[in-house]
Amino acid sequence: DQIYKHVKLVEEFPVNYFDKAYFGLDFGYNNQTALLMVQERDKVYYVTELLYERFLTNSELIIKLKEFGLHYTDRIYCDSAEPARIKEIKSSFLNVKPAMKDVSAGIDFLKSSEIYSLFKNTNFNNELESYVYKKDKNGKLHDEPDKVDDHLMDALRYAIYTESKRIEPNIRWF
Repeated sequence: DQIYKHVKLVEEFPVNYFDKAYFGLDFGYNNQTALLMVQERDKVYYVTELLYERFLTNSELIIKLKEFGLHYTDRIYCDSAEPARIKEIKSSFLNVKPAMKDVSAGIDFLKSSEIYSLFKNTNFNNELESYVYKKDKNGKLHDEPDKVDDHLMDALRYAIYTESKRIEPNIRWF
């Protein structure tokens, strides 16, 4: 039933190895606000859990994002269902962007990707194990996830899937 069976757990990542880094953010208040960093090289993804905390206001979240050293050049993909939150965070000079929310396509993309997580990503790894497909009353699996404790899983999908669809600007010099 587990959706992401293929994610590999490792003790540490290579140092000075990555081509780029970006972030996934799932908003919460009564539920956890979840932030992770994805580092990438050659379409291989390395995930570091940064934040998993309840009862954060936008002001408190902005402070935490800046404490992590994030600024206007760091791409942060977040829940597009929260445009007011995105606008407020963006006004504090953070580069938050609404994520692509196609759950099925995003899951399919991630399932076909090589992904590594650190052993110390406790909340991420716990969610990874419990992130399963919905079952009907007869035990038949559906093609959508069971929406329980999936905050870091959503942040992961927001980051990797949306970044994979990003078009690099084509700069020409004359």
